[in-house]
Amino acid sequence: MISQTYYVNVTSAIGCHYLDSIFVDLIPISSIEAGNDITICKGETVLLKGRALGAATWTSNTNEITNQNSLSITAQPDQSSTYFLQSISDECVLNDSIVVKVITKTEVSAIGDTICPTSIAQVSAFGFSESYVWYQGAQIVGTGDTLRYTPAETTSLVVIGSKGLCQTDTADVNIFVFPSINYTIIEKEFDLFLNSKVNIKAQYDKDADYLFTWTPKLGLSCDDCPEPSIKNIENSTNYTVEIVDEFGCLKEDQVFVRFTNECSRKGFYIPNIFNPNSGDGTNELFKVFAENENEFLAISIFDRWGNLVFTADDIDKPWNGMYRGRALGQGVYTYIITAKCPKSNETYNFVGDITIIN
Repeated sequence: MISQTYYVNVTSAIGCHYLDSIFVDLIPISSIEAGNDITICKGETVLLKGRALGAATWTSNTNEITNQNSLSITAQPDQSSTYFLQSISDECVLNDSIVVKVITKTEVSAIGDTICPTSIAQVSAFGFSESYVWYQGAQIVGTGDTLRYTPAETTSLVVIGSKGLCQTDTADVNIFVFPSINYTIIEKEFDLFLNSKVNIKAQYDKDADYLFTWTPKLGLSCDDCPEPSIKNIENSTNYTVEIVDEFGCLKEDQVFVRFTNECSRKGFYIPNIFNPNSGDGTNELFKVFAENENEFLAISIFDRWGNLVFTADDIDKPWNGMYRGRALGQGVYTYIITAKCPKSNETYNFVGDITIIN
């Protein structure tokens, strides 16, 4: 239905014509609005601002306000109340209402978070409050309805909400921090030669369900294990391992391998002590080990007076501590190893000591 004009046409008994009209103005229900329901603290005043056509009157269910002929009034209820707005325009009477809820205490709730170590937690507070203050123990750690916080371990926080004359309210939240990933590379730098190998060693929880990813993969014996070895690279390289635990948390560690484009004694493992007379079959022979046995050319061993007591050109030939059929005494002996670098084809020597014990 809409506002419109109505017409009447009358013809008299003698044939005269008469015409008249009336305009009907339709006022929609939406022409009045008391406003949205609100909540206030006891003792506070509130401004009620209505909208209406014609003469407006406010009343309340508590008789606090009667016959207030204005669209805007100030109220101070001491209990929750309903306010009625009525407007009269000609024969049209419209009504609307608004509820003012009166409380004595703020109402605060909060949501915590679960994070990985060193990550940023986000906790939130909500409710009937104008301001929020966050505490860890007696220390203030932030304000506002949202707090970003990085605890070192699982932590409890308290948020206090306040508004006007209302009593404050509190809420507790927890930030749960997953356990730290227990993995640390022991030695962070290595020297790697053409003929040597680097063995990464780490301290870590062997019972943990960790996933490992090493980058770059160049020269690695494995790229998904905790302790790979590295060889056959051509440049100094910084390796990064990414560790992911069962909760999806991540940790990174790094190791730097400094490459030297030449061969070295580090391509060999040479014991520094042995006991040829132990009699138990343990550590009775002196033997040279190499990453690449083809590099080995010869070994010569001398006593303290410079006498040659052993020589061999086969890396698999051990020394039993004998010289000319007799067992040599306890002491320090010097060895000279001759090797050939396969990539440069250069021959080189290195010297060391071996101790016989009885």
